[in-house]
Amino acid sequence: MTAQPVPQWQDVDCNKTQSPTLLESLVDACLDGSQPITDGASARTTLELINAIILSGVRKKVVSCPVDRGEYDELIEELSSGKVQIDKL
Repeated sequence: MTAQPVPQWQDVDCNKTQSPTLLESLVDACLDGSQPITDGASARTTLELINAIILSGVRKKVVSCPVDRGEYDELIEELSSGKVQIDKL
């Protein structure tokens, strides 16, 4: 077994940031009609990738996007009920 790096927490000061947050961008878009930083289609694509990573990692197999919705729903039910648990690092 190879040695694993030990993760360390590092606080990041976001108070001095010059760019708007996603929420600020959305509010501005609603108020003045500007384009938000991201849109629903981009968010949906990102969520689909996250779902694929979860399904692949827990089932330990290759999956494709979009994920099989029935298989993903089954996994979420198993995780919610405690039938399947994710190993801690």
